[in-house]
Amino acid sequence: MDKEFIEQYIPLYSEAALLTVKIGFLGIAAAIIIGLVCETIVYFKIPVLRRIVSVYIELSRNTVSKNSKDLHEIRQKIGMVFQNYELFPHMTVLDNVMLAPVKAQGRKKSEVREEALALLKRVGLESKADSYPRQLSGGQKQRTAIVRALCMHPEILLFDEVTAALDPQMVREVLEVILDLANAGKTMLVVTHEMQFARAVADRIVFFDDGQIIEQAAPDEFFDHPKTDKAKQFLNTFTFERDRSTTNRA
Repeated sequence: MDKEFIEQYIPLYSEAALLTVKIGFLGIAAAIIIGLVCETIVYFKIPVLRRIVSVYIELSRNTVSKNSKDLHEIRQKIGMVFQNYELFPHMTVLDNVMLAPVKAQGRKKSEVREEALALLKRVGLESKADSYPRQLSGGQKQRTAIVRALCMHPEILLFDEVTAALDPQMVREVLEVILDLANAGKTMLVVTHEMQFARAVADRIVFFDDGQIIEQAAPDEFFDHPKTDKAKQFLNTFTFERDRSTTNRA
């Protein structure tokens, strides 16, 4: 992971109303890019990031760094949705959603509550407002995490393999919410291995391997006409054909 690699990703964060989906062989590389934004903007967590000498990120046409004077305000413009939900187990769904807007943004509790309930209704969780995380399915927990991020009014949403731990039915629940956000023009950066979803929802596909961007293209172009051998190899892993010539005939 070097400075050249980091700088290749900067345009992904500076375009409004653009959903970029990143795919590749190694999930950890994608997670590092998501973590890179979080390290600079939100927190310093992934050990490998300590070896990065410099980072350049542009948000709303303003250069951002860890030394930015308005870092607190900048952090609130970026929402993060994790693989493992990160909900507080001792708090209800509604309280989980309301906590950051009230505590971090100083907004009125009544105003936040009204918005939180409206967002929960939007994702089909209005009836779960008073439930605790342990009472929810995986898909419901992930939708709650998305609502929590939305309630902060972020300019950008980051999704790090948010369906990785879900069964197929729950995966669809979560992906439909993300699709609705894309249709509403929300700017998002999504790391996923859900290829059908990536093709359907993305404005741009970024494929990378071994710490380097291999291809960037529109979804149809990437999936129908990949240009590099690595991209072709990757896409072939999702294609299965049975060789019937070797089967026994009755």
